[in-house]
Amino acid sequence: MSYSLFPPAPPHAPSGSAPPPPPAFRSTGDLQRLISPHFLSPEALLRPIPTNEWWGNLLAWDGQRDSDAIFAGPYTYKLVQGQSGTIGSGLSVSYLPQYRTDGPINDNGAPRFYFYPPTIKNWVFSAVELQGQSGPPPLTIQAWDDMGVHLAMAGMRTYLALGSAFTTVEYQDMQVQLGTEHSIVAINGAPAREGHQVNEISFVISLNNGQQWVLYFFSSAGGNTSLVFEGNRLTTTSKFTGVVQASFVSTSAVQMAVPQDDHKILQLYHASAGVYPRGASVQTLNSESFVFNWQLATAAGSNPGARFLHFALTHLQGMLDPSTVEAKHELVLQSHTHGPLFAYMLSTPPNSNPTWLCHVPQAESQG
Repeated sequence: MSYSLFPPAPPHAPSGSAPPPPPAFRSTGDLQRLISPHFLSPEALLRPIPTNEWWGNLLAWDGQRDSDAIFAGPYTYKLVQGQSGTIGSGLSVSYLPQYRTDGPINDNGAPRFYFYPPTIKNWVFSAVELQGQSGPPPLTIQAWDDMGVHLAMAGMRTYLALGSAFTTVEYQDMQVQLGTEHSIVAINGAPAREGHQVNEISFVISLNNGQQWVLYFFSSAGGNTSLVFEGNRLTTTSKFTGVVQASFVSTSAVQMAVPQDDHKILQLYHASAGVYPRGASVQTLNSESFVFNWQLATAAGSNPGARFLHFALTHLQGMLDPSTVEAKHELVLQSHTHGPLFAYMLSTPPNSNPTWLCHVPQAESQG
């Protein structure tokens, strides 16, 4: 007599289990109409969409008005619609600490709340070709990484990152136009005159809100760039291919806690202008160290010895390995919610493994 471990099913038994019941709720794509992100490139749509990044307001923007601000520290950015009779659509950048308003003081001597007016636009990066266009700007959110987001708008490209020393926009065959909500009162130390033309690589601009900025135009053809001042805008006299950068220098509107030397700050910017990030990643090496891996580009016509400049928050000061960075004490700006930002220059040339090495204090790494 033999026994089968798995005897055959009876002749009339069903060959499989019963099908599952129908779902209680039918799956649809209707939710996308409510909260679907806008302006994503086809490649970006294939990736998981981040929901809580510092630049997340751009995902929710529908192009029907200026975007809500994104706070990168030290700068605030917005995507703006064209303003009739002034400037086309583009990217605005502002440095807002002088506009901060504090609420009542709490028992610890600190403000209970504070407010920045994010509608202020110190500068708008745009182009003549974007003037007079109706509807939303031609924006594409191309990609993102550990530190920032890649944006494209017609012939303009930018990578916005936390802690950038320069706001950098790459232009391709466009007539660059930079505007401001404030009045431009001086260019390179001389009073701004309507219709006046200036021809340089760098331009120190004084605004009537007390701020001073420096602008850089690195043409791929090399040499100086000619700008004409007209209608409170700076416009290239011809189409431009290359890199445009802007950095805040100082303001006379508020008293700085630590006096800063404008001349030294400008020297520092001149020594690092033209080197900018196109991406970054943060890599953990072990329980006690990690590294920022920078993907850097160097603009044509920049100083051959230029080195990458970037800001770090207070908690990174004690972690940064001095073999990879050099502290630049002459430049300290403010973040919006995390205190001061300290300038650091990369110790090595931008094309030689550009990294920031950080060591976690032993007390923290051991919990």
